[in-house]
Amino acid sequence: MEKTMLTNESVDMEKVKEIYHELFGFVPEPTQARHVFTQEVRIEDLPLHEEFRKNSMESKHIPEKYVQLSLFGMLLMVMAPGAKVHLIASRRAGATWDEIYDVTKLAFLFRGLSAFNLGMVFVQEVKEIELKNSEIDNSGN
Repeated sequence: MEKTMLTNESVDMEKVKEIYHELFGFVPEPTQARHVFTQEVRIEDLPLHEEFRKNSMESKHIPEKYVQLSLFGMLLMVMAPGAKVHLIASRRAGATWDEIYDVTKLAFLFRGLSAFNLGMVFVQEVKEIELKNSEIDNSGN
């Protein structure tokens, strides 16, 4: 039987962080907490976590933008704070505000106004972040 789990491999945390920086521009706080605690108590599980994340989030058939938009919508449906980081990843992958609005409307259809409102809070926060970042980029050039 072929062994596919990575339990005996060490994890290059810099490479792991690069993945999150590419997706979100930072490592989300819950992810940081998971990494730190797992390294403390069960370091052999960390490669499993990252391999599962990679296998689940990377698609040969769905472009990254749509993967991230889908994750944003799914997490919004369950009112999860993680929706915000996938909104950020959607934007980094090229999603427009109109596409994000439409995904938020889908959550509204099946989850209700509270999901729509939460989506709009996240949209406002991400728009503010993007504005600040563009101001920093423009002032430095």
